[in-house]
Amino acid sequence: ESEPETKAISNLCENELFRYAFCLSVGGERIYWSEQYDNLSETAMMAKVLSSVSGYPLCRKEEKDRLGTFCEWFNEKHRRPAFEVSLGNREN
Repeated sequence: ESEPETKAISNLCENELFRYAFCLSVGGERIYWSEQYDNLSETAMMAKVLSSVSGYPLCRKEEKDRLGTFCEWFNEKHRRPAFEVSLGNREN
């Protein structure tokens, strides 16, 4: 935890015990998710629902693109679902 903001987010997640994490990014119109740390059918179901209501396809990031992200950290540390929703397209 190199920065105060990182420590604050880490502490928040430790204290609040969130069931899910959602990260928003720009430029992709897709939903990234992983079952790497939580092999729950609930995770797959939630991913499918998110895709259905948003119209965005489900994608998986390569390991090199996941490393160091909040969603990856949350999923690995807490063994709970984390989704990155990439909004809009790169031209906007």
